[in-house]
Amino acid sequence: MNNLNNLMIANKGYKWYKCDLHLHTTASKCFADESVTAEQWVQACIDKKLTCVAVTDHNSNKGITEIQKAAEEYGLFVFPGVELTCDTSGIHLLVLFDIGKTDREVGDFLAECGIKYKDYGEQEARSPYTIFKVLEIANAHDALVIPAHIDEFNGLADVRHSVLADFYSMKTINAVQVVHKKFVEDDMNGIEEYLSKYYNKTIKKELADSWKKPVSSAKKHNCTLLTFSDNPHEEGSPKHGIAGIGTRFTWIQMDQKPSLEGLRQAFLSPDNRIQNDFNGIDSPFFPKKTVIQSVTLSDTYLNRKEFNIDFHHQLNVIIGGPGSGKSSILRCIRGILKNVKDLNNLPQIQVDQNDFYRKYDSKLKKGIFKDESKICLKLIHEGLEYEVISESINSVEKQKIQVYCIDGERKIEQENPEEFLAFFQIEQYSQKQIYEISKEPSALRDKINSALPDYETLRNELEEYKSSFLSKSAAIRELLSKSYKKNTIKAEIQKIENQIDIFKKSEIEKIIEKENKFRVEYQNIDKCKMLYVQKIDGVAKLKNILQNRNLDLFSDFDEIHAKEFQSLFLPMEMNIEHLVSQMDNALADLTQKMSDISNKIESTIWHREKIENAQSLEELFKTLEDSGIGSAEQVNLLLAEKSEKEQDLQKIASWLVDIDILKKEKQQIQEKYFEKSEHLSKLRKEFVYELKSHNLNIKVNSFRDKISFEKTVGDIINLGSKYEGDFKKLISVCFGCNSNCRRQFEKAYL
Repeated sequence: MNNLNNLMIANKGYKWYKCDLHLHTTASKCFADESVTAEQWVQACIDKKLTCVAVTDHNSNKGITEIQKAAEEYGLFVFPGVELTCDTSGIHLLVLFDIGKTDREVGDFLAECGIKYKDYGEQEARSPYTIFKVLEIANAHDALVIPAHIDEFNGLADVRHSVLADFYSMKTINAVQVVHKKFVEDDMNGIEEYLSKYYNKTIKKELADSWKKPVSSAKKHNCTLLTFSDNPHEEGSPKHGIAGIGTRFTWIQMDQKPSLEGLRQAFLSPDNRIQNDFNGIDSPFFPKKTVIQSVTLSDTYLNRKEFNIDFHHQLNVIIGGPGSGKSSILRCIRGILKNVKDLNNLPQIQVDQNDFYRKYDSKLKKGIFKDESKICLKLIHEGLEYEVISESINSVEKQKIQVYCIDGERKIEQENPEEFLAFFQIEQYSQKQIYEISKEPSALRDKINSALPDYETLRNELEEYKSSFLSKSAAIRELLSKSYKKNTIKAEIQKIENQIDIFKKSEIEKIIEKENKFRVEYQNIDKCKMLYVQKIDGVAKLKNILQNRNLDLFSDFDEIHAKEFQSLFLPMEMNIEHLVSQMDNALADLTQKMSDISNKIESTIWHREKIENAQSLEELFKTLEDSGIGSAEQVNLLLAEKSEKEQDLQKIASWLVDIDILKKEKQQIQEKYFEKSEHLSKLRKEFVYELKSHNLNIKVNSFRDKISFEKTVGDIINLGSKYEGDFKKLISVCFGCNSNCRRQFEKAYL
């Protein structure tokens, strides 16, 4: 029974992982209980049945290594990462590194983002860079960026609409963390009251509207929506703690071992590979090999006595004349398993099911259940025997469900029975349902697909190819639209050069270039000093370790024995004490030297030249202003604008190269898509061929989904009545030719 969770997440080709990718440890200074160990933290993840997590402390990498070590014993997958605060608005971004990466890679990223070591763990520490620059740095480190809690404090609310659209359009921003379901569903009714209660403080409508903006924009740009906990210490608390771990989560389907690439691929196909907790408690799992043994009805309006039906393990149809109870049996099985989702598109059958499976209403003359009614369903799933019991039945949604695993004479009640029902979902069809389904032209194809053992893997691959194809097409269009500005930018640069020509004569560019060089060099000097401070701290920590006395371990020995062993180890202890005293002197000397270095820096030739250059720059600006040529601010703006536009030209040149690469990749993806489609058609044909022995005559043609083709192309060209006749001719031509002709048409135009 302990392996049930592993059984739940297994699925052929891919696995479902219960993920919480926004979690803090004691490395975040706003963590409430600093005594929490890495083992306790990991155990909290296991208790919440999480299978994949991320360590994302505030501007710090310090909590990663201990969590990774503690997680190894449990098989918990851990993405190392950080919650980076950036931009003047204090925006939070989750930055994830691949599983197997260490705190060193995260530390390198933090250093490049300008986070100082002394500020690690501080939420208020921040990178001076914009979200675009941080994204660029993260991409260079092969890290994945997920904007954190975009619809609350430190989200994306303060970002302008146009800038937000540009950010979401970046090809490496595929998913965002969302907190509030109301914003996702565009439900602003009572939003102030809801948010004020949620945060235990007054939230005005204006703030709520600003929080909704990034969610609406994310949906518009097809960003995948994710839900994670941010592990609050307790409900409504701004501090973090282990109690909040896993209180919010997202199911993500990835390969046998999670990876950043697996996340990226899942984010591109959210309908198939993502299920966040906004979707309710339904698990994303598909049951396998469920066999119904029997169903028993007790004390209903259909039967006074207990009514039991035993089923053969090869049952695939219930046969009986009108009024024999076929539909009643199916409705009871469907109701107790809550297997009603496939009726959503069949309203009349859905009404019949609801009118049957409910508590009896004497006025409406509907329903079959009394207060004392009971249903017991026995079945076998994956070799284990289960019993599902329903009592207090008011409707499909309102009934008391209990699930037991039968182990010999023992009945072991299962926790979370509602979720457990996901194991036992089966396909079942009444006569009316079969008739309604048969009206749908693609219904038979869908049933054939469901019988193919590798269909889900193939379908996921096709969806991934399709998503990738559309993504690359969008990227090409985006790059082309940006590249059209090339000539305009050249003209703008020429105009700027004419404007700043007079400034060039003053050699101001050289002085500013030198000033920028001094600024970069100062940062390197500061970084060098920080590294030496870290080394001195390391020596101090080693000294503290050496100061621990070990001779006390013999205090419980007999006196003569204690003296004997203490004298044995005493020379070692004295040598270590001598070493510690030397380390005290060394530490004092190192600290003094560090202080001397800081003072002597101001006496260096470099520092003098830096001051002289700054003075020259100030004097030159004053001369320019006095002569009426322009102000210092104008000079800086013109030079910055020119530099920015020259960078834009370089980007365009790079984009043109990228467009060629993307076109080739798009062509390759298209070919792979058609190969997979043809393979799927082949599998369908093989399946149908095996059915011919059952006197069934079915023919499978490749690339012949006419109805879907008509709808897709019609939507693309925004078909109106004006072109209806021409469109019908086009359809006639396409589906009047062979499959290869059709394929070539799709390759050329779709």
